[in-house]
Amino acid sequence: MLTKFKGVTGSQVKLTISLQVFAPAADSFKVMCNIDGRARQVVSIEGKDRLGNMRIVGAHNNNMAP
Repeated sequence: MLTKFKGVTGSQVKLTISLQVFAPAADSFKVMCNIDGRARQVVSIEGKDRLGNMRIVGAHNNNMAP
């Protein structure tokens, strides 16, 4: 599996990191990781396939390394 960094949007308080994931035997999909900058926590991780279908991949109250 290969992951490509696509960009960062938002502020230091509310940050969104975009990635594109390439799986060997499946279609690629985009992942948006929403981060609470004050608490240093991942708020949500959402995956979006080529057709625009969104699915929650995981994460709630996961601490990030300082």
